[in-house]
Amino acid sequence: NCGVSGVSMDVFTGEMVIVLGPVGSGKSALLKGILGELYMVGGSGYVSRNELTYCGQNGWILATDLKKNVLFGQDMDPERYRQ
Repeated sequence: NCGVSGVSMDVFTGEMVIVLGPVGSGKSALLKGILGELYMVGGSGYVSRNELTYCGQNGWILATDLKKNVLFGQDMDPERYRQ
């Protein structure tokens, strides 16, 4: 099964909410559900205003070797690279 269940929340005007958790925990699904971008199988949802801001994050890897992905264009620092 995939999806989000057992969630109840109220967010009021002027509040800021940060959704965080481990990879695959349903953060993006929750937010896309709030935005109406996912099909709702059960329950209900209501957004009183369309004044929402969402900044999604897409993971990506450079099409190169692991070392270049770790260094991400920076000069090689052997001590830092070992970390």
